[in-house]
Amino acid sequence: MIVFSQTGGELKIAPRFGILDLTCNQDGATFQLTGKDGSLLETGEFPSRMADLPQGAYQLRAWHHNHQWNKSTPVVAGMTNTYRIEFQYGSAVLNTTPSGATVTTPDGRDAGVTPLTLTELQPGVWKFNLQLNNYEPDTVSLEISANQTNAFHTNLVSQSYTSSMRAARQSMNARAYDDASTFLADALRAQPNDAAATALLMQADSLGSIARATALAPR
Repeated sequence: MIVFSQTGGELKIAPRFGILDLTCNQDGATFQLTGKDGSLLETGEFPSRMADLPQGAYQLRAWHHNHQWNKSTPVVAGMTNTYRIEFQYGSAVLNTTPSGATVTTPDGRDAGVTPLTLTELQPGVWKFNLQLNNYEPDTVSLEISANQTNAFHTNLVSQSYTSSMRAARQSMNARAYDDASTFLADALRAQPNDAAATALLMQADSLGSIARATALAPR
């Protein structure tokens, strides 16, 4: 630096500061504010008001229960910079017949048993696995929207029904119609009034009658 004699001057350094005002739509949410270099500047709960922040870009992270929200948060000098963090949730109501099915997420987390109401679901497509002893497992896919409740109901299929129907179709292919009728009767005991089993039973009985009549014709 070169200094000249008999000269005068004044250098003013005026840091530029702003105010950061943070709010959130969920009670109990917490936040963390870091600088551009990743240094921790502030932590706490909403609402929060921070004054005398140098102008620049900050990183804001917020948490509500198991949910996280991230956003780049610029601060402009000479004004109040207001940001409202929105955690948007939807709900789902899951019912099965029979009830008591265990509901798990794809990552294996146990969510409860039906009838089940799930809250604080972030918007998007959710998949749930349903399991109940002696019944076939099922998968539910639901589109969750913010501030809405999506209801789902399914009839679980008994393993006795599926095994009986499988054996009945194999018997039909082998033209063992009497055996097929027996298996289909078992299927209807497991799942009364089932349309598929009823229709196949009528077909098996009809073909069985034709087969018996054909066998007796030469006599």
